[in-house]
Amino acid sequence: MEWAKSPIVYRKSDKWDIIAPVVMKYFSEKASLNHYYGTASSTYYKSLTTDKVKYKKYFYALRPLLCCRWIERFHEIPPMRFDELLRLFDGTDSELSGELLAEINRLVDIKIETEESELNDHIPMIKSFIESELEKQHEIADKAEDDRIKDFGELNELFRGLVIR
Repeated sequence: MEWAKSPIVYRKSDKWDIIAPVVMKYFSEKASLNHYYGTASSTYYKSLTTDKVKYKKYFYALRPLLCCRWIERFHEIPPMRFDELLRLFDGTDSELSGELLAEINRLVDIKIETEESELNDHIPMIKSFIESELEKQHEIADKAEDDRIKDFGELNELFRGLVIR
C-alpha cells in the first residue's frame, strides 16, 4: 500500500496503473494500525530500552506511530515521508505541538550530524511520547472494527488477467 503512494518511483510499468487503484480498495484501517503498532512496539523493545540508543531507531518507532495517528484522523494510507507526517500534525495536534515537535525536529538535525552506528543518550521527551503512544495505539488497534475485505475475487481476477496477457 505504501509503495502505491511513494514519492520515489524507481521503475514503473503500465500494469502498475491497472493494479494500484484496485489494491487501494483493500486498505484496511485495522490491519494497518496493527502493522504500524507492531513495527513501533518491536523497535521500542528491541532498540529503545537499552542504556544508549542509535538515534535512527527513534524514527523507526516515531514514524509508525505517526502513521497510526494519520489513519485515525484521515482514514487513509499515510504518506511515506516522515516530514510530511510531521508537518501535517504541526499545530493541529496538542500532543505534537510545542516542545515535543521542537525535540523531534532537533532529533532530525542531530541524526543528520551523527554516525548511524553511534550510541547516544536517550531523549526523555521523545522516549516518553513513544511509550505513551504505544499504549494508546495498542488499545486503538485492538478496538478497531475489522474492516478487511475478505473477498479477493477482484484482485485474483486482476492478477490472472495480467499474468495471462
